[in-house]
Formats: sequence, structure tokens, C-alpha cells
Amino acid sequence: MFTIGAFATIFDDLGRVLLCHRRDIDMWNLPGGGMESSELPTDAVIREVKEETGLDVAVGRLVGVYGKPDRDDVVFAFACDVIGGQLTTTDESDGCQYFALDDIPFNTNPKQIERIYDAINAGNQPLFKSQEGPATREWLPVQRKYAAQLQKIFEIHTQIADIHPLLAHVFPVAIADADQLLIFDVDASGKRYTFTKQAPTSMPIPQGVRAAFPLECYGNKPACVVTADVFDTLDGYVTIFHEFVHCYQYQTCEQNLKATLNIARQSQAANDFMWEITYPFPYTAPEFVETYAAFLDAAARRQHELVREYRTRLRNNLRAEDFEYMIWQEWKEGFARYIENRIQQRLDLAENHGGAEPPFSRVTFYEGGARLVASQPELAGDIEALFHWIEK
Repeated sequence: MFTIGAFATIFDDLGRVLLCHRRDIDMWNLPGGGMESSELPTDAVIREVKEETGLDVAVGRLVGVYGKPDRDDVVFAFACDVIGGQLTTTDESDGCQYFALDDIPFNTNPKQIERIYDAINAGNQPLFKSQEGPATREWLPVQRKYAAQLQKIFEIHTQIADIHPLLAHVFPVAIADADQLLIFDVDASGKRYTFTKQAPTSMPIPQGVRAAFPLECYGNKPACVVTADVFDTLDGYVTIFHEFVHCYQYQTCEQNLKATLNIARQSQAANDFMWEITYPFPYTAPEFVETYAAFLDAAARRQHELVREYRTRLRNNLRAEDFEYMIWQEWKEGFARYIENRIQQRLDLAENHGGAEPPFSRVTFYEGGARLVASQPELAGDIEALFHWIEK
């Protein structure tokens, strides 16, 4: 059955928005509800506000018309002004309260929050939008389970956002739970995460995963993919920001840079999509171990001439594909570790220098890249230029 709803956005003189707490479920909503037979949307919103809040309102402008195609539902949202009545609880709501925008309860559906911000930001013309996402009763338990842990990302973000321009924004977070991904994205306020979608995983995801990649099930948006244990420690939160670096790289220049690498083109032709992890680099070759250890030491001491000498030696002694793999990991993972360690410093945590000592592995390039960037920090602002400097 196709349904039509009408909801009101009502602000007081302090700019706070009126919300009603439903009796049937622990949710805060804008006052409103379904249209009845023969009603106009404007009549419906006046009636619903009175029934839910006790207030009499005059209908102002139409904020927007919102379609929920997966539920055959259309909602009219109006800006309304109070002209009488007394705010009270009713048969439909056991609480009615004005909230500052920064204090909207976590158990307010993101579709409602989007309409609030549309009422604030919209111009003279009404908006026409499609609103998708989990149904209220599916959304609430997941949101309640993870809201506090995810909000801490924003709390940490306020302490570190000035470290690098890429930290100006956060990215989606997908929590792997059994064989499902619970995807959270930033709501219309820009200040908190909300549960937006649940989808089956496309591959087995082990406990303890910390990764970043585009989610096909979410419009190929890059996301940080983790298991819930990441929230157990402050270091775990820092790794989330490490993965946000990879989201930023993907969103800006990673694909263009990767296309310049023979090793990437060859791997793509062979349908080897895990080459960044599984490439058989000669980590134990004595000449490589000796030269790379010397490079790490020179980079730590910021001995720039020695650094370039050892880099030239690595280029001359490694196969072309091996050298490409090394510089790719130094740029991609090394830069992420550089940002990670700056965050660790800001939060008074121990820096991560894993891979600095033999036996060497892929993680060694995380450290090598981080030391390269730290030796020339003025290059960190332009990550595409940084890549070309590393490959010289």
C-alpha cells in the first residue's frame, strides 16, 4: 500500500528544533504522520502536530518532498510556526522537547535529521529527494550498539584535524559482523555517524581486519573496514585514521598513479587483485637487506645525500617491477604511517615503527616511506607530487 506522510519542522526563538519521542519505540521524530483520506498534506501536518504535541501551527513553506521508493512512501516536510496550544505529552508521544542542533538525540532517524538541515539550508524552492536506508526498527538496534564508539572518532578528530588537510573530513566506516557489513556514514549534521546500510560481505573478512577499499555495495565509496575490536583501544582508533588516509588516496590520485606502474597493469591483466599484499618481493636478498637497512638509518638521521645514494643503488640493483612495488608501498602505506605517527604524537601514544629491523617484509616499506616523508615534511601536502619525488 502506498503511503503519504506530512511532517513539521518547528524551531523556537533559540533555533532549537522540536522533536517528539514515540511511545511505540525508543525514537525521536519530527512531529507528523500519515495523511488520512480526503486530506491535503497541509491539513495532515496541522492535525498530526496537534495530536502529537498539543500545539496549533500555521504551515509555512514546503521544505521538500521525500520519496522512499523501497517502501512506496512519500513524505511532505513543511516549515511550521506555533500559533497556539500547549506543549504536552499525548497518546502518540511520551515526550516533546526542543533540541539544539548539536544535541539532537542519537536515536533520531537520519532521514528526519536530513529534513531538519534541509529546513535550515534550503532556498526558496522545495527540495525533491529520494531517502534510502534501513527501516527504523532495523536501524535503531545497530545505531544504539555502535553510536558511542563511532562518536569517539569525531572526538579524536577535533584534536587532530589540523595535522594534514586530508583529515578535514572523515570517511565511511564498515564494521564486519559475521558475514555482513554494517556501513556507517556521516549524517546530514556532518558531526556524527549513522547506520546507512547492511550488506553481505563479498569475501571472508577475518577478525582484527583493518583495511580500506571501495565498497561495491555502497556506490564504490572508499571506506574503512574493521571489526568491532578496533574500538577497544585508543591505538585502534588511530588505525581508523590510518585507513582514512587510504580512503583519501583512493578518492584523489591513487588510481591515476597506479595506472603508471607496469606492475599494476600486469597484475590487472592477470586478474591478480591482491598483488599489493601478495607480490613476491625479494625481502631476504642480502644486497637488498644491506642497502635498505642503510637507507632506513640515513633517512632517520635525515642525511639527504646518503638517502639519495641508497635509493639510486636500490633502483639499479632491483628488477624494475620490484622497484615499482617498493615505491608504491612506500608512498601508499608509508605516507599513511607518517600521518598515523603524527596522530600518535598528538595523542601522547607510542609511535609505530614496525618493520624497521630484519627480517624485512612488506611492512618494512611502511617504515621506509614514513621516514622518507618525515625527512621532507614540506612535501606531504601534495600527495601526488610526493609520489613522484619518492620514485625519483
